[in-house]
Amino acid sequence: MKLTKQKLYRLIKEELLNEAAKGIQDIPEGYHVVCIKIDGGFQISLDSIEWEGGEEIGYIRFKKIPISKQGNCLGAMAISMARVMDLSLGWGPFLYDLVMEKATIEARGIVPDRSIVSDSAQDVWKYYLDNRMGDIHIRQLDDLNDSFKDGPRNDCSQNSSQNQMKRDWVRSPLSKIYSKPPTTIEALKKLGKWTETK
Repeated sequence: MKLTKQKLYRLIKEELLNEAAKGIQDIPEGYHVVCIKIDGGFQISLDSIEWEGGEEIGYIRFKKIPISKQGNCLGAMAISMARVMDLSLGWGPFLYDLVMEKATIEARGIVPDRSIVSDSAQDVWKYYLDNRMGDIHIRQLDDLNDSFKDGPRNDCSQNSSQNQMKRDWVRSPLSKIYSKPPTTIEALKKLGKWTETK
């Protein structure tokens, strides 16, 4: 197998993502996860308990998909905004896991933004597709033209995956729905590190 510079770069990025990924044990003293309802969806953030002067490490917002514009998408929710202080610190994948779990509780799972996905977020989704099939359920979505000819239930806007992979969009990790049991959320609750507003 010929290893091109591009393939080598991708392998290094995936390895760094794997090594840098944080978990519950890495949550700094005085921080916890906050889940709030916002803009018809949710925001999950990693925040300082000390609201005054405390620093937010990052957050991800996600909400129900407007069927009239983006299709049924198997009843998924979609990422609408993400901000992490520094993805190289490993908190991005941790927050994405939590979003995936909460979206599985509230709907049928999560999909990437249907229009634009940053390069760093694309790396996270590719890592899920290539390395996390053991603990994450991943299903392929159709496009709005019902290219699979199986009805509208799984039809979903594929703008972001088509921007990434053109006509080969089915190979894109952005073309799929991801779901996961709430194992991390339950563990955070037991440790008193999960706060959810109703």
